[in-house]
Parts: sequence; structure tokens; C-alpha cells
Amino acid sequence: MSTTGPPSRRVLASSVTSAVSAGLVAVVALGLARWLGPAEFGTYTVVSTVAVAGSGLLTWNVGMAVMHRLPTADPVQATRLMGTALSVVLTTIGVVSIAMIGIGKLLYVAWGIPTEITWHAFALAVAQSINALGDCSLRGRRRFATSAAVRLAAAIGYALIAMVMLLRGVRHCLPFVDAFAVVTVVAGATACLIAGARPHGWVRSSVHELYGHGMPVTLTSLLLSVLFTVDSMMLMHYAGPAAVGVYSVYNGMPRRLAGILMNDGVGLALLPRLAVTDTRTALQWVRDYTPLLLGAGTLGFAVVCAPLCLLVGDQYGFSVVAMVVSGAGIAMHCLMILLGFVLTMDGSHGSRSHLAAVSLGFPVGIVCLWVIIRSATPMAGLWAFAAASAVISSAIALIAGWNQDRGGVTKGARR
Repeated sequence: MSTTGPPSRRVLASSVTSAVSAGLVAVVALGLARWLGPAEFGTYTVVSTVAVAGSGLLTWNVGMAVMHRLPTADPVQATRLMGTALSVVLTTIGVVSIAMIGIGKLLYVAWGIPTEITWHAFALAVAQSINALGDCSLRGRRRFATSAAVRLAAAIGYALIAMVMLLRGVRHCLPFVDAFAVVTVVAGATACLIAGARPHGWVRSSVHELYGHGMPVTLTSLLLSVLFTVDSMMLMHYAGPAAVGVYSVYNGMPRRLAGILMNDGVGLALLPRLAVTDTRTALQWVRDYTPLLLGAGTLGFAVVCAPLCLLVGDQYGFSVVAMVVSGAGIAMHCLMILLGFVLTMDGSHGSRSHLAAVSLGFPVGIVCLWVIIRSATPMAGLWAFAAASAVISSAIALIAGWNQDRGGVTKGARR
């Protein structure tokens, strides 16, 4: 793939550090799965997944636009972009905080979801929003080592807090959600401070830049968040929280490791480079290596499942078939993320193409989830996830290929 050159050793070291730090958070989740049990860990999984979806709505993914614009922005433009982004996000959080009073009551009446759980999920979503914006600002300014250091400090802090809580006999999931939220918001605020992001108000030109790119990304993320959150919700409905806990061990935890690999490993060096790389070349590279990526990913993530299932205890069961199906689904999910990286970092046109592709595959994916998960087993969840990931990946590849044939996704190499 043609790029501006291979990543430096410093960038690679930062990628490894970020992956290790996020992996430490996954290890904490592994401990929670073992000590909290399937039902309580299932609730923890649902709250965490909903919080991730909520953070996308709070930020409207302007962080991705910041990361796309900063590498080519001059110092004045960079300050305006980061300041505007932070001001917009903080304002949105304030407005939604007021609305949450009614939303919490509505969810309780309609679905029976305790308002306590709703507020804990919202608090974590706020923390993740600030953290995402700070991290994107650091990456956009190519301060990879600083980004990695902040992540590592946060991961170590959360691991220590969780260890103390477990030793003190805490066996309810929500205190761990709160601890993670506190550590995450502190890390995000620190990253914003170091990057130079200050909430100084809105600059109209910066708002146009951010939302012209950020809104399609947000709508895309919203659709994907719904699609890959509703699987756990459906399984909760048809099979109960214990089944969600088992499903999370086979799928949720390896999927988080995949997210670590893609966002904190591959993405740390790849995303800023894609901002200045010809998109046709990037798509062709992904196309050429797809069989290798899927094969290696399936084997790799299936192997990852084995120690996870052994470490969490007999209560979660052990199945080789489930590990292979999980590995295949997560490998396909990684391909979906990689294709999304290429289109999103193409700018506004690419982000709109990505939205069109996900919109095309979304209803089919929902139907696949519903039809398969109705059998009410954790294994059904694994098959459904793999099917939905394959549908979205195919839709993105279809739209990207169509645009490539029309010449619509080519951007010249920008410096």
C-alpha cells in the first residue's frame, strides 16, 4: 500500500504500548467474568456496550474529523478545530444530561430498565466521549507516544482499582462501571489538556469542517452500534443474562481484543497515514490481502478464546466449535473495520460512502440477528454476529468498489 513511508520505530512502540494498555483493561474484564459470574457479567457487558453507542451520539464522532484534519492544519487551524470540537461535545453532554431525566423514566416504563443502570451507562458514555476526543486530538497531532502513555496510565489505574474492589468483596457490576468511568474521564481530560484542546467557543468554519465529516461518521457509527448492541439485547430477551455472559466470553472479550488490535495497534499508525494516502491504492491492498486476513484472523481469535474460556471457569463451558465460529466472526468484523478506516479517512466523500454502505447492509443484518438468535443459545449469538459482520463487510466492499470504478474515492496524496 502506497503511503508516506513505513511507520517509525517510535510509532510502532507507541502502537504496542497502546495495545498492551487496552489489553490490560481486557484482562480486568476477564477477572470480572470469573468473579462476578455469568449473570452479573452479562449486565456489565450490556451496560458497557450501550455506553459505547451513547458516546458516539454525544460526540457525533467529531474526534475522527479532528484526527483527519489536524495532520494538514496549521497551528491556528488546529487550535480552532480542537477548541470547537471540545465546546460542541461539552454542550451536547449538557443538553443530553437534562434530557436523560425523561429518557431514564421512559426506558423504565417501556422496557423495565432500572433508571440506576441507565444513569451508570450514561456516565460511562460521557467519560468515553471526553476520552475519545482527547485521544483523537493527540493522534491527529502525531503525538503517538503521549497518547500511548495516557492510555497505559489509565489502564494501570483501572486495574489497580478493580483489584482492590474485588479483594474487598465487591461482587456487583455497577461499581466497576463507575470506576472505569472515573479513570476514563481523567485520562480524556488529561489528553485534551496536553493536546491543547480548550473549550473557547464555536468557530463557524470549524463547525462546518467537523460536522461535514463527523455527522456521516456518527450516523454510520450509530447504525453499527445498534446492530452490534442489539445482538446482546436480543440474547438477553430470548435467553437471559447468563447466556449473555457466556456469549460475552466467547465473543465480547475477543471482540474487545480485536478492537484493541484495530484501534490501538493498527489504527494508531494507520489512520493518520490514510489521511494522506491514495484511497484506490488502500482499497486494492485490502482486497489483495482479504483471504490472508480472514484466515489468520479466524485462527488467531479462535486460539485467543481457548485461554479465556479456561480462565473464567467451568460455569462458562468450553467448546472448540464455538471458538472457531467466534474467530471467524471477529475476523470478518476486523475486515469491516479496516474497510471503514479506508473510506472514513478519505474525508467527507468517503464518510458518506461508508454511511451508504452500512445503511444498505443494516436491515439485512438486523434480520439475520433476529432469525438466528431466536433459538436462544449463546452459540446462536456467535453465528448471528458472524452473519451480520459478513453482511456489512460485503456492503462496504460493494459500495467502495462501485465508487472506485467511478473514480469517486480517489484523493491525491496530500501532504
